[in-house]
Amino acid sequence: LNAYDQSRLTYDWLIKPTLVNELTLGYNRDVFSHYPTGSYDPGWQRAIGVAGYGTGSNLFPGLLWAASDYQTMGNQQYWDNIVNSYILVDGLSWSKGRHNIKVGFEQDNSLTTQKKDWPVDMTFNRNSTGLPTVLGTTGEEAASFDLGLMQTSIVQQLAGTNAGYVYRNFMEYVRDDFKVSSRLTLNFGF
Repeated sequence: LNAYDQSRLTYDWLIKPTLVNELTLGYNRDVFSHYPTGSYDPGWQRAIGVAGYGTGSNLFPGLLWAASDYQTMGNQQYWDNIVNSYILVDGLSWSKGRHNIKVGFEQDNSLTTQKKDWPVDMTFNRNSTGLPTVLGTTGEEAASFDLGLMQTSIVQQLAGTNAGYVYRNFMEYVRDDFKVSSRLTLNFGF
């Protein structure tokens, strides 16, 4: 599920013919989610019977095969990422003689919330079922899986992690467009 919403409200105030103020308020909402289908199954941790898996995610574990052409199974992450941005822009334009001066600022505030869930990873290799004298060339990953002989296992302690952070940005500017002649205009500013 992905959704993007943006809203803007602008007000132009003509103070006098040579002086104009423009105020803009903005709001953005971005939602990015990844929900693996068919992977969420509370209780699989106990069914596998491996110590420490009870603290793992409810996502089905990732089955990884060391050094083979087998397709990885499971290993789907879940996440929600929601960003709410509030924007304020104000600018003043003033024309005087050959000068056109613009002064203003922009303030952006982004509030981000993330929820993530990582599955347990289990890696199977051929050495668990290979001949001890010729490891690496004998044995089979699928046989190691059938016998429950894992090479490595990683239980992410980040299951169901929620994180949030705020990003604030403030920018200001001053610019002068100075018309030297009808064919030359100089721009100064920061």
